[in-house]
Amino acid sequence: MRLIQTATWGFLILYWILILYYFQYLPEQIPTHFNALGEADDHGSKLNIFLLPAIATMIVFGMGSIKRTKIDESAERTRLHKCDAHGNSLALQFGVFICWHQLPKHTNCV
Repeated sequence: MRLIQTATWGFLILYWILILYYFQYLPEQIPTHFNALGEADDHGSKLNIFLLPAIATMIVFGMGSIKRTKIDESAERTRLHKCDAHGNSLALQFGVFICWHQLPKHTNCV
């Protein structure tokens, strides 16, 4: 459980680092929506790029604070346990993947 939480926070930090690093290379207007053919049909400010990591951060903090009820094996009492962060980790990995593939490619970047 601790490994999953550490990985979740690690991906979240990596997500923010990538966004902050590549922000300087983004044009002032970036595509924000694509049609079925993959063509950009809506554009917005480059500040829109911060929307997904902000949502991911809220999800991690929110899911980390939610408690759920779990009945132990003897069914004698109920205990509160923190929610599993596995779903958070997968959501963040997907978000990093999407963000990474939407960033502009530069020949001078690694």
